[in-house]
Amino acid sequence: SYSLATANSRGVATVKIVVRPGENFALDFDVPPTKSFSRYFCQLRDASGRVLEQVSVTAEQANKTVELFVSGGIMHAGMYSVVIAGDPNQSGQFREENQLAQLGFEVSITN
Repeated sequence: SYSLATANSRGVATVKIVVRPGENFALDFDVPPTKSFSRYFCQLRDASGRVLEQVSVTAEQANKTVELFVSGGIMHAGMYSVVIAGDPNQSGQFREENQLAQLGFEVSITN
C-alpha cells in the first residue's frame, strides 16, 4: 500500500512507487473535505489522461482514507494521477467541472 498524502494537488509527481512486473498494490488517499457532495468519484489515470480504474465513494466513506486497489499488469513505468471529483446531482458520471484534486505519482518497475 502506498500513501498519496504527500502528493501535490496539482498532479505533479512527488510520490514514487516501485513495484515488480505484474504486482498488485493499493493507493491510499484522502478526499478533500467538502459538505456539498454526497458521492465522489476517484479515477486512476495515466499520463495521457486515460482512465485505468474508477471507484465511487459515499460522503461517509470519504471521511476516512480511501484505498484504491490497482491490478498488477495495468500499469507501466511512468507518471500517473488519481483525480477526485464530486457528484453533486448523483448523476453517476464523472464530470471534470466537479474536480476537487489531482494527486500525481510516478511508478517504477523493478525486477
